[in-house]
Amino acid sequence: MTRRLPKVSSMPEDAIDEEEMASTAVPGQPSINRQQTPPPERNAFIDLMSPKRKHPASNPSSPQTTRPKLTTDPTTSTTYFGRDGLGAYIASPTSFPPSRVISHTPDFVVINDLYPKSSVHILLLPRSPQKTLLHPFDALSDAKFLASVQTEVTKLRTSVAKELRRRYGKFSSLDKAREEAMDQDPPPSTLPAGRDWEKEVIAG
Repeated sequence: MTRRLPKVSSMPEDAIDEEEMASTAVPGQPSINRQQTPPPERNAFIDLMSPKRKHPASNPSSPQTTRPKLTTDPTTSTTYFGRDGLGAYIASPTSFPPSRVISHTPDFVVINDLYPKSSVHILLLPRSPQKTLLHPFDALSDAKFLASVQTEVTKLRTSVAKELRRRYGKFSSLDKAREEAMDQDPPPSTLPAGRDWEKEVIAG
């Protein structure tokens, strides 16, 4: 069996697919959404028989108007839709259990991916409103922000490696000597290095 080793995502967009294009609500909060509401059901027969609305003729000299882009405002919403679904974790990380939100700081939230693509799959979410809605390439073009992300990813690599060793170390031939040493009573003061799990962690 081929095991794909973990991916530490530095931005949420990398791991979102069609399965995750749904809403996320802050637990224990009333659902308040100012982003979008489902359209009412339409009846094809009623639509066909209804009189058509007359649209005013367009004026070439008038400025063109465009529909504003819908986004989620964390100050007025507790339900987050589509690609804004991760906003619930950013807005209120303490509302979620440790099995979902691993850790959080004023700058970042670390969560277990709801739809993991590897043995251990975690997401690093920036909390800055100036970064959360940007494409990763645009957000990481900020050198200061990039440096802060790299610092967090370095720490997460170590955490993920420890979790991999905890789950799979006893099955790895490279960790056999280390596992046997740990089973001794008392264990030796210095353990064999064993497998370098951190080297196999993928971040991106």
